[in-house]
Amino acid sequence: MNVRALALGAMVGFVVAIAPACSPPKCGPSNCDGCCDASGACVKKPDNGLNTTCGSAGNACTNCAESGATCNPATNTCGTGGTGGGTGGGSGGGSGGGNGCAGCRLSTGTCVPPASLTPNNCGKDGDRCQACAAGQTCNAGVCETPPPTVTIGSRCTMDSECQATLGPTSQCRKQTNAGSTYAGGYCTIPCGQVAGTCPAASTCVGGVEELGEGTFCWKNCTPAGTIGGSCGTGYACYGIGGNSGGCWIYPTPPRDAGVPADKVGNPCTADGQCQNPPETGGACLSRDFNYNWQALGGYCSRTNCAANADCSADGGALCLGFTEEEAACVQRCADSSDGGQSTCRPGFVCEPYFITVDGGQRQSTDGYCVPPEAPAATSIGGPCANDAECSQPAGAIADCFPPALPDGGATPYTGGYCTRLDCESDEDCGVGADGGATNRCLFSQQGQQVFSFCYKGCSDSRAGNGECRQGYTCDGYGLTDGGRSTDGYCNVACDAPGVDACPAGSTCVPATGYCTTPDGGIL
Repeated sequence: MNVRALALGAMVGFVVAIAPACSPPKCGPSNCDGCCDASGACVKKPDNGLNTTCGSAGNACTNCAESGATCNPATNTCGTGGTGGGTGGGSGGGSGGGNGCAGCRLSTGTCVPPASLTPNNCGKDGDRCQACAAGQTCNAGVCETPPPTVTIGSRCTMDSECQATLGPTSQCRKQTNAGSTYAGGYCTIPCGQVAGTCPAASTCVGGVEELGEGTFCWKNCTPAGTIGGSCGTGYACYGIGGNSGGCWIYPTPPRDAGVPADKVGNPCTADGQCQNPPETGGACLSRDFNYNWQALGGYCSRTNCAANADCSADGGALCLGFTEEEAACVQRCADSSDGGQSTCRPGFVCEPYFITVDGGQRQSTDGYCVPPEAPAATSIGGPCANDAECSQPAGAIADCFPPALPDGGATPYTGGYCTRLDCESDEDCGVGADGGATNRCLFSQQGQQVFSFCYKGCSDSRAGNGECRQGYTCDGYGLTDGGRSTDGYCNVACDAPGVDACPAGSTCVPATGYCTTPDGGIL
């Protein structure tokens, strides 16, 4: 959509297009002894006495036949009866010389009836005929300017000007969402990329959110690259796919239409630091959407946004969907081409997002600030005293089941246990630090709540604590078919502090860490 290179040619063409041309003088009393037809040509005598071209003295020709009258060749006026209404009681009732005139009178005093009024001879109630201004029509003897034909791209000052022709969903667009001006206003319809929404000679165009605007109908134009032209001053014809062009703002609005949005992207440790009173929608991201925001000092956002306007008024932030159910505000950055920092905070990278163009998608050239993708933790199953000790390598998302409670009492997790809360799959849990079996993301349910945690994997669910740390044992997990796995995960041993007693009929065997039945079965 680089139209700047065509600016000079476009301007030259524009100047040529508006250069005045010489033309003959307008038909009128000074140069026509007959009447002037609709094209402005003089109809000379005797042709100015015909029914279809009736008139004199350079006035407009009248088509008498349209009103059922005939042209009186003596007076060159339309009439339906006698040739005059003399003071002595003539029987004529003709319109050429009676006392009453519902239309207008020529300079000769001849009446032009309402049915014969034209823009060249317009008036009523016997007033002197007047010529209407260029572009006006004569309506019931009054010169009127017809309402403009409103189409997509027409200039406007209020929505009602567009809605009279384009319907109730149309609007007069004066500014983009980011505040760039539509010169003279721009009649359009929000279209949401739905085929058939836009009227003829217009196209639904999206993909300009990076320029601070939504999805609307654009006026079609050719050729793409023309500045002004059929689009008008303040606009250019941008290529929108194939051989099509669409009229939109020129010069192209800046990709960042203002200073970055207040708060979004700022470091934080609590939600309150991300709110602009009375707005209460701010949230401090910590380890959301599979990113470790917390490791880089937190990240101010707003969750459950619906549009960019929910995130900023200046185009400095975007609303992006991270999952099918959840969206959040993220800080916009200038250049996502190399995956580097761009205009983001240190440690963050500028990632591209997808925009819709002509029903397809392409990556944006700007982007949004996020931490680098969190690596899988290599510490799962290892000892720990706090979360930070489990975030290995740097930036990994991991948590610590601590060895002690806040009151000093022991937990079942001897020496602490590195895990990850709210994992979604085994991939979130990685491979243990010793390079052994794949770690497991396991789910449990308490009432209506479902929890998930990462556990260190082990290869034999009947081998006791051979692959696990002291205080833990290789436990099997339930399968979807109701069976039990042959591999397992390192779970707390049955004799660990705080662990529930073995079920009735079984005994805890410290050597293996299993609850065992008399027949050797493992529970």
